[in-house]
Amino acid sequence: MAFILLKIKISSFILPVSNRDRGRIMRAIKTYRIGETNINTQGCEMTIIAYRGSHDMDIQFEDGVIVTKAQYVSFRDGKISCKKRAMTMIDRVGETNIDAQGCEMTIIAYRGSHDMDIQFEDGVIVTKAQYVSFRDGKIRRTRKKRAMTMINRVGETNINTQGCKMTIIAYRGSHDIDIQFEDGVIVTEAQYVSFRDGKIRRTRKKRAMTMINRVGETNINTQGCKMTIIAYRGSRDIDIQFEDDIIMTKVCYSQFSSGKIKNRNKKFIYGKGYIGYGPYITSENGEILEVYCHWYSMMNRCYSNSKTGYEDCDVCNEWLNYQSFAKWYYENNYIIEDDLLSLDKDIKRKNNRVYSPDTCILIPQRLNMLVVNCRKLRGQYSLGVSYSNNKFVAHCSINKKQRHIGTFDTEEAAFYAYKKVKEAEIARAVDEYINIVPDHIRQIMKNYKIEITD
Repeated sequence: MAFILLKIKISSFILPVSNRDRGRIMRAIKTYRIGETNINTQGCEMTIIAYRGSHDMDIQFEDGVIVTKAQYVSFRDGKISCKKRAMTMIDRVGETNIDAQGCEMTIIAYRGSHDMDIQFEDGVIVTKAQYVSFRDGKIRRTRKKRAMTMINRVGETNINTQGCKMTIIAYRGSHDIDIQFEDGVIVTEAQYVSFRDGKIRRTRKKRAMTMINRVGETNINTQGCKMTIIAYRGSRDIDIQFEDDIIMTKVCYSQFSSGKIKNRNKKFIYGKGYIGYGPYITSENGEILEVYCHWYSMMNRCYSNSKTGYEDCDVCNEWLNYQSFAKWYYENNYIIEDDLLSLDKDIKRKNNRVYSPDTCILIPQRLNMLVVNCRKLRGQYSLGVSYSNNKFVAHCSINKKQRHIGTFDTEEAAFYAYKKVKEAEIARAVDEYINIVPDHIRQIMKNYKIEITD
């Protein structure tokens, strides 16, 4: 029988493995990795749903988007981007719009942005239309059909971009309507699309005549927060107040009326975290910033339903506000070439369960991995210890390779052998970061001790 060698170390020996056993091992690895989850650098959770090899697997994001032919190393390092979500098919059935002729149209079937069916108000259906034409109102009817679908829009009202109310008083077609402002002024031969978009303007003099006192007017924004106008100096200069007494100044009335003014104190991250008011942004040029990824990942570990190994963990009240976390992050951040920084809560204070400025440090990922104990994966024995052939075996991972330390009669003896080697390796690795990692971080790492209770 032909044999090949696999790099499977037991003690200090390399065992020959048959082709049949090799197949069993590979099938076990494939089965083991299915269902494995991770958080990418954008704070999105992803799960392996198919594993055909380390260079060919399928992953699924939280919103159901599937990425195929991904590499395991990219999954492990969180480098599979959520940008691919843009590929997700959107269900636009039921969406309505007004075409350039003033006719209402509705999407009744959506097979893609270049293949959808729309229906006009009189029941006429247009097939294989493009979404961009629907969105821009450019799907046209013949003159004969247009007459069939003419809508009586007399009495329809809207607010223009100056904050003035206007009403249609005559409708002879989408390109020939008469509108009347609140002070009685009439504009003739206007276009319906300009009326709909609020683009029919008044002169500055006439605008002053029709200024409306909107103080006290209320609305609900897209987050479900109530907001009230407390000062109105014009349609482009109003002050609003949210229920939590936060005041926003110099906003546009059109944003208020459409509910697009957001309350940055709204706790939208797992009902706990919020962006807050301050100088720190979450993205730049369409890219999510690293500081936001750290903050979101921290919130996800503590408060998502899929947390693993973070039960009973919490975030201090100060850091529920992204602005406070970002301020601490930038004050403690430093650059590491060819490595990433990890946010760690356990090195500075062992068995800590709270993320806070007093308990957390930013540490190179390589150093952080040296002290990760993988408590759920190592089994029933102490850190660095396994049991084989009636002996306790001490082993240690150094530079991603397992090093056999020795065999012992007792679990305690095996652990202390592991402890000696591991702490020496940590000290050696820390010394490589002189003049790179801040001194106080290096000192915290040098003081780190591995205990049998870890």
